[in-house]
This record gives sequence, structure tokens and C-alpha cells, in this order.
Amino acid sequence: MPNVALIGGPVVDLSSPASALADATGLKVISPGNVWREHVQLRTPLGEQMARHMQAGELVPDELTTKAIADALANVDGGWLLCNYPRRIGQAELLAQSGHVPDTVIELDSRPGRGLTLPG
Repeated sequence: MPNVALIGGPVVDLSSPASALADATGLKVISPGNVWREHVQLRTPLGEQMARHMQAGELVPDELTTKAIADALANVDGGWLLCNYPRRIGQAELLAQSGHVPDTVIELDSRPGRGLTLPG
């Protein structure tokens, strides 16, 4: 199965298209926010590090986020759909260094005249 990254700008809702694409293809959706919450709730060592940054009002460093996502991707049987990550080139490079390179990247753009209409 393919591995797909679904990305979009800050105002683009990706959850509906991600769910639709996952339902149609059988891909497992991996969302950075869900991965963070799981690590923090389970109080994993990575989650503890993330929580310290969040409690301090800081962004979670890309290295921690990518480590958590890479761990989640490594546990997927079959293909995955990575939702809204990577968002920057540095994140893409870290993801590639972790051995997880999407086969396809789909970017949804909400600017006038550039939108995407999904059937259904």
C-alpha cells in the first residue's frame, strides 16, 4: 500500500478529506496532534519532553515531533496517510532521515480558484 502525506495551509480542514481518503484506500491516518496526545497521556519519555515544551508555551521541537511520528509510522501495517506533516522542509528532511518518505504528497489549497472538490 502507498504511503501518503496530506498537507494544506493553516485554514484548510484536512480531517474530512483524510478520513474519506483513508476509507477509500484502507490507509491508516496518522495525525501529529493525536500522536502528541497519546504520548503525553501515556506519560512516555517522549511525551514528558513534549509536555514540558507545551506547558512552557513553546512549540514542540521538530526533532521530538518527528521522532514521535516516525515511531507511529513504524507501527503501521500497510500504508499510512500522514495528515498535515511535514509542513516545512526541515521537517521533511527529518522524516526522510527517519526512513519514512511518502510515496505521494497531496496538497490541498483553499485559495480562490485553487480549491479541490471531492466527489461524494
